[in-house]
Amino acid sequence: MIEGTREPKARAMDRERAPRSFVAITLIVGAAYASLGLLALWLGQMIGLASPIWPAAGVAFAAAVVWRWRALPGVALGSIAVNSVWLWNVGESANIVVPTALAIGLGATLQAALGALLVRRFVGTKLYLDMPRPIMLTLLLAGPVACLVGPTIGVGTQLATGVLGTSGIVVGWLTWWVGDAIGVIVFAPIVLMLIPSQNRFWDGRRWAVAIPSLLIMGALMTVILQNAAFERERINTAVQQLGDDATADLISNLDRHQESLEGLRGLVDASDEVTAREFATYTDDILLRSPNLQALSWNPLINEVDLAAFEAYQRAQPGLKDYTVTERDEDGNLRPVTPRPEYVAVAYIEPLADNRSALGFDIYSNPARAVAIETARDSGEAIGTAPIDLVQESSSQKGMLVLLPVYEGGSVPEDAILRRESLRGFAVGVYRLGDLLAETYADPRWDDVALTLIDTTDQADPVTIADMPSRNAADVDVVSSSPVATTRPIDVFGRSWELTVQPTNRAFGGSSTTLTVTLLLSSVAVAYLLEVLLLLLSGMAARSRREAEANSYEASHDPLTGLLNRRAFVRQFEKVLDERSVAVHDALLFCDLDGFKHVNDTGGHAAGDAMLAAVALELKGQVRHDDLVARMGGDEFALLLIDCSLVDARPLAEAIVRAVESVRLPAPHGDLSIGVSIGLTMVDSSTEQSLDEHLRHVDDACYAAKKSGGDRVIVYDDIAAEAPA
Repeated sequence: MIEGTREPKARAMDRERAPRSFVAITLIVGAAYASLGLLALWLGQMIGLASPIWPAAGVAFAAAVVWRWRALPGVALGSIAVNSVWLWNVGESANIVVPTALAIGLGATLQAALGALLVRRFVGTKLYLDMPRPIMLTLLLAGPVACLVGPTIGVGTQLATGVLGTSGIVVGWLTWWVGDAIGVIVFAPIVLMLIPSQNRFWDGRRWAVAIPSLLIMGALMTVILQNAAFERERINTAVQQLGDDATADLISNLDRHQESLEGLRGLVDASDEVTAREFATYTDDILLRSPNLQALSWNPLINEVDLAAFEAYQRAQPGLKDYTVTERDEDGNLRPVTPRPEYVAVAYIEPLADNRSALGFDIYSNPARAVAIETARDSGEAIGTAPIDLVQESSSQKGMLVLLPVYEGGSVPEDAILRRESLRGFAVGVYRLGDLLAETYADPRWDDVALTLIDTTDQADPVTIADMPSRNAADVDVVSSSPVATTRPIDVFGRSWELTVQPTNRAFGGSSTTLTVTLLLSSVAVAYLLEVLLLLLSGMAARSRREAEANSYEASHDPLTGLLNRRAFVRQFEKVLDERSVAVHDALLFCDLDGFKHVNDTGGHAAGDAMLAAVALELKGQVRHDDLVARMGGDEFALLLIDCSLVDARPLAEAIVRAVESVRLPAPHGDLSIGVSIGLTMVDSSTEQSLDEHLRHVDDACYAAKKSGGDRVIVYDDIAAEAPA
């Protein structure tokens, strides 16, 4: 009846405690998972949402194997929190963050549940982890095997939501798997030893496991991150070299164009009047060798008084019958030029078919072109215009004219005044700047590189003059950083440009994939082997210690009562006497049970053993923790009351008599009971009495108590005083 009424109450109390316990576990696991996850991403995020070391996976498994289903909501919440915070931090929208974080959280939860299920099924629920088979199976099943789940769901989710591109599948999945596997292998034992219910499995092993495990994790993470740092440095060096190469290619191309302009100036110098046919014949070969040069033109300087004659001369040539010198009106339409002192008109331009709309245009009529004209005229050097809209341009890309002045006599006069007086006109190169970039960097080596050209001549108003996106789309990885860009200043035809070279994350990805994969796989193998060895060594040491303690206990304790045996009591008694440096009184009691034979005869040896065990409990209950209690053999017991005077010892001995008398052992024909005779002697450390003398005295006192009828206490000094001299 008693047990029947208590059981429902216990279950009710368990039900009352369960919600609080569940909430506490959820909060603890979730906070631990989220904290360690954010730390791991901050220290070692490599690709997508993957880190090569993920201690949170160890937390998830350890919690799931100990607390089962109650730990899983905490794992889910912790994982969702980590990935939500990280994705929001990089600027992702809610429609990306929410499904990605939820799916990855589901993967982490399923992974922890699978690891716990496999370990409980094939290893058991008591994870001592001190023998080879349970150690190897636990780390293998919970680590590399169960950790296939998280990366598969995680990387698949990132692909589906666009967080990660297809080229990152292999390295992303492998990094994720390695991080989770190492996190379980190295960190799960540390978490297990911190859970109170697992204390009995880890007593004496915590520091021996925790410190080396953390060192292993730190060393592996250092190696992996150092490799990543070397890789970033290699990429940065490669980017700088790419910038050098890009700058050299552009400058080399423009140098060839200047050579073409100088050749064209030589043609003009060699002839008083260059005809359209001569110009076309000469430039045909140059344009064939310089396909990225949009056009070449001859733009003579024309005085206002000579304008009509010039137009008449041009119209007389084949194919130029409608030639007119033009300018743009306020609406941007071409019209005949208005009177001005000088004109710099396009006399000839090739290839004519693609540039006929520019024929006859007075470039002096445009302010940007006018600045370049006057600068080139006065300097004698090839000068580029600011970015302009070409007359013949139908698209939105910017253009540029490069003007090389041509002077009377062929040479460049010594000063600016003479140059103005002897100027004949300009050999002009025409560029579509977008085409210039596209054709300069047409080689496949630039397919994964984006290039941007900016005119910074006016520092207050820089102008983007050409932008060439990479021909191959960049692989998606919104979490990881793309390779760094490099920007180079270039002086081009009197203009200041900046060329920015930005490789995509595809540009250098393939060169180190094999090394990265090898390093990641090796890290899992190293972590597994080292942790197995560490757990095995510490486990063997713990087992040896437990066995030694057990052997020591068995050698010094009575197996029936759990009290000290005679040998251990004597040894500790001697130790007490030897260690005393000041005079202290101890009380020695010797107890002999009265009526014990009747218990054995009536109830058998089982009843006798039960009675001895019950008496032992009463004796231990009457004394302090530091006092010694021993079964000396049969039904005899001894007690040493440390630092106890006779005034205190006698009442305690009498209380023991009453306690033993109260012991009742149920039996078929009535309860069995006994008494006890106790001898008491004081042990004075200042005397020279030996241990044997003390034991003989207390034995004599006990004999006197039993001879006097039992159930009483006799002090040795009392009988010693009565003895004849």
